[in-house]
Amino acid sequence: MSSPFFLRDASPFDLEAMHRLDQLCFAEPFRFDLATMRHYALEPGAIVLLAFASQGHPPELLGFVLLNLLRRRSLDLAYVTTLDVHPDHRRQGLAELLMSAGETRAAATSAGVLRLHVSTTNREAIRFYERIGFSPRVFVPDFYGEGLDARIYSKVLG
Repeated sequence: MSSPFFLRDASPFDLEAMHRLDQLCFAEPFRFDLATMRHYALEPGAIVLLAFASQGHPPELLGFVLLNLLRRRSLDLAYVTTLDVHPDHRRQGLAELLMSAGETRAAATSAGVLRLHVSTTNREAIRFYERIGFSPRVFVPDFYGEGLDARIYSKVLG
């Protein structure tokens, strides 16, 4: 059975569509402005995968994952800067597909660890990340602004 989605690498031409989706997916303190999204997406070594429905024309952007490669001491890691899935297409396996593809790409770059941050109030995201193998690590108070805390999660690759 074929997947109802297909993935492709992003290009600079996709940034505005990515930004629009990010605005739809997240409330004000959690979303990116276009300049910040451009910065992370165009950073050297960035991994940006877009998801579209396999059917339909023109293809509609349903989700994307953006990872940035970092070197910390002697450890290469990939940081999930954002994972966005259109609200109408959640709970269909798209987030897991994007994360799995992102993990595969990150591991191919020699990243040994995948990290991300998540709001401590986003129970749905926390359950998702823990289900796919992430473990909670560091609590970061005021990460998103005053009173908006996050927790850093990580997953060993390979």
